[in-house]
Amino acid sequence: MRAMITGHRPGKLGGYAMDSAAVRHIEQEARRIIAALNPLEDVLVCGMAQGVDQLFAEIAFELGIPVHAYVPFYGQESRWPDHAKRMYRSMIHQCESVFFCADRPSKDAFLLRNAVMVKNADVAVAVWNGSPGGTAHAIDLIHIRGLPLTMIDV
Repeated sequence: MRAMITGHRPGKLGGYAMDSAAVRHIEQEARRIIAALNPLEDVLVCGMAQGVDQLFAEIAFELGIPVHAYVPFYGQESRWPDHAKRMYRSMIHQCESVFFCADRPSKDAFLLRNAVMVKNADVAVAVWNGSPGGTAHAIDLIHIRGLPLTMIDV
């Protein structure tokens, strides 16, 4: 089974320190969801963005679940702070596979990444506060495709 994750960046979760009550709740739910996956049969489909994506990927690595990264474009991390770049690059090297969805940065690259992830998933998990944006777009695609969806409200 290919379990896709979509969710907010740190700014919608209480900040880049990722130490808010919301993040603790998300981490608890992520551990429960990922622990139910079988490392020999299941994979996490992940966009590797800061926030929810990387939180789920870290837990998947810890629990031995393979991660398939769907990155919107090469250099997604280029504008991030140095410590975030280092963490991202370390995580990318731990992924079982890395797929770059577009050749260059653009808003369309992020939308394409969402579409490719939904196409390559069997089930989905969304961490969403109801706001418009990339997570809402991914959820719309998940509904259109009819994927089973687990929602984590924040």
